[in-house]
Amino acid sequence: MKKVLFQFAVLLGVLIFVWFILSRINYTEKVDFQKLSKSNEEKIGKIIYEFIKKKDKEIESDSLKSILIKIRDRICNNNQINCSEIKIHVLNNTQINAFALPDRHMVIYTGLIEYCKTPEELSGVIAHEIAHMENNHIMKRISRKIGFAILISMAGGDTSNEILKEIVNSITSTAFDRAEETEADSYAVRYLAKANIDPEHFANFLFRLSQEEHTLLDKLEWISTHPNTKDRTTEVLKLKNREDFEIKPIVDHEKWEAIKKNI
Repeated sequence: MKKVLFQFAVLLGVLIFVWFILSRINYTEKVDFQKLSKSNEEKIGKIIYEFIKKKDKEIESDSLKSILIKIRDRICNNNQINCSEIKIHVLNNTQINAFALPDRHMVIYTGLIEYCKTPEELSGVIAHEIAHMENNHIMKRISRKIGFAILISMAGGDTSNEILKEIVNSITSTAFDRAEETEADSYAVRYLAKANIDPEHFANFLFRLSQEEHTLLDKLEWISTHPNTKDRTTEVLKLKNREDFEIKPIVDHEKWEAIKKNI
């Protein structure tokens, strides 16, 4: 009897040890997202964007698209990032928001463009979202929320409106974790500086959001996915002081205001 109890205790101990080890593994980090990206991410990104586009009309404005492409290319070309892979979409929505989707789709709401006082402020947001793309935060975030297996099934065409709603909700209203936000801010400041865009404009944008968080609560979707804006303002300014750059304007103030007025 004692032998049986001893064997049971040993087996129980082994099971507890195995459970402890497995619980410490970050499966999201271990998943080969690069392999998924090559085969399936394009399909997943297209499915999600088409679902989002059903709600809000895409804006077709040559002058607006021209400046957005100019900002994208200036950031990318100065940071060895492939510009052509990043697909920018402007949707008619009053929310102050922008977000990245799988397969490097970037959605920008007209509410965000109208809120930005300068094109450099918008550049800060774009640089931040590019940083999320470059660090593959998007797929990791969705996988944490709905599971890697469901992503695979989506790529195979097996999806539903409920799953898509869950994914869109995760992208547009669920916060990135603190480490991902810190990493994206750090990369964004570096991207901006290398493109000779003053990162202080991004800090100004973050600070204004933090000051207006309560008065514009119904419009500030970007805060829900990118929290702690006040603390991040200070950190962005610290990071800026470590960079060397020569400020080169994107467009003058009058042209920027004209573009916003014509949205």
